[in-house]
Amino acid sequence: MRKNTRQSWQILWDHSSKVIQVKSLYEKVDEKRLLGDFYLNQIITGHGAFKTYQDRSFGKSPWCFCGKDEGTVEHTIIKCDAWQDIRDTYFFKKNSSSIKELLQYN
Repeated sequence: MRKNTRQSWQILWDHSSKVIQVKSLYEKVDEKRLLGDFYLNQIITGHGAFKTYQDRSFGKSPWCFCGKDEGTVEHTIIKCDAWQDIRDTYFFKKNSSSIKELLQYN
């Protein structure tokens, strides 16, 4: 039963045109990743406080507060100087070059 459920879930995942941000981080479904929190879920989904999401959803400026680039998840979490202290406090892999690398926990 569990195997069939996981296979059905994977088929839905593979054929979904939604959750593009999430699918770029996780190619296969996995029950180990079912835990999260409010902030982590925003990083994984690309929804929430990110300026590009605010632009798509509410017509706000897509530019980051720093003014150097658009406020994508990647820019905000990996590159933006304004977020350096938060990166240093909350992430173990401070020198990650991608969101996928930053979120790896194995």
